[in-house]
Amino acid sequence: MKRLFNKRAEGYIDTAVSVLALTLVFLISLSFFSVLIQKTYLDMFSDSLLETACRSGRVGEEVSTRFNELVQLTGLSPNYTFECSYISGANKVQLGANITVTVSLDSNLSGLFGGIFPLNLVSKSSGLSNVYWK
Repeated sequence: MKRLFNKRAEGYIDTAVSVLALTLVFLISLSFFSVLIQKTYLDMFSDSLLETACRSGRVGEEVSTRFNELVQLTGLSPNYTFECSYISGANKVQLGANITVTVSLDSNLSGLFGGIFPLNLVSKSSGLSNVYWK
């Protein structure tokens, strides 16, 4: 109790330093939390794009439409690539063929002075085509 009612300025300096340190910890944890949310959104992107591609049996207009819907929903605009074996001469994937989507986003872990640590977030999903093409 004596320390609380001390009239010297030591307590004020300790309090100011403590508040500054807590603020810095709060800002860094808030930035880390936003990166975790972006990673969660990327996982949702890859799963949803893969599901659309597997249901339609091709990587085309359906996937582009779903991508635009997800961009509007999340506010993120990541890059995506598909790896699959197409039927020759078509943009179609045969029943049971493997489809892999990779979604990536450049982000950063920011602090007081902007982006301190640049990060490349990547999410990858894989599945099988559900459509038989004649």
